[in-house]
Amino acid sequence: MTRPSFAAHDPDLSERNVLVLGLGKSGLAAARLALGRGARVTIADRKPEGELGEAVARARALGARVLAGGHPPSLVRGVDLVVTSPGVPAHADPLVAACEIGVPVWGEIELAARFCKGRVIGITGSNGKSTVTAMCGGILRGAGIPGGTGGNLDVPFCDLLVHDGERAVHAVELSSFQLETVEAFRPAVAAILNLSPDHRPTPRPRRACSRCNRARTRRFSTRTTRRARASSPRCAGACTASRRGARSSAARSCAVDGWS
Repeated sequence: MTRPSFAAHDPDLSERNVLVLGLGKSGLAAARLALGRGARVTIADRKPEGELGEAVARARALGARVLAGGHPPSLVRGVDLVVTSPGVPAHADPLVAACEIGVPVWGEIELAARFCKGRVIGITGSNGKSTVTAMCGGILRGAGIPGGTGGNLDVPFCDLLVHDGERAVHAVELSSFQLETVEAFRPAVAAILNLSPDHRPTPRPRRACSRCNRARTRRFSTRTTRRARASSPRCAGACTASRRGARSSAARSCAVDGWS
């Protein structure tokens, strides 16, 4: 079966089958955007329907199909694209299954980025992300520059696109989990605020496709090295090592461990 390819900017989702994993804020925002682009959307959540509250009604009101109570690998059958939420682990069965059969897996950040016409200031780090993101957003709006402020900070990136346009500049907070599922996302400005050894995600089982993990590592380390300005000496050292092509533990930490 030939899998569809998607353009890096403004991809055609018309009549495509899109599976969204997670019925939280990010999942609903991703479903809303995909449905608005003509996709057929199914949202799946591990929780039973009774524990999902009003989110189920909101998703169905948007026109999405809702499957609750589990994430079996069979969910990816007949799917053209999987959009995952930050809370879904990379080793979840549907993500592993999608990777194995060549179905693209994007995060909500990646989905929004492909339809974003403006520019993005992407901010990550162990501490201070929300404060700096809110500050940047306040400066931009105070200067009369259109755009939205959010991402990992309250409003999902997909929902920020209501403020999008050629002149827009969005201030977007990014967690490590959101950065695991980016591909074409290219912020105009990327900031790594700091790195704390005690603020790394809990190690996860190595069930995720190693080919995809290696590709994501290369993309993230390249993007970080070229665009970020680090205030942390440890992070600066990691980026310098990455530029030299070194496989030091610091470089691997910058590229792989990330921040939550």
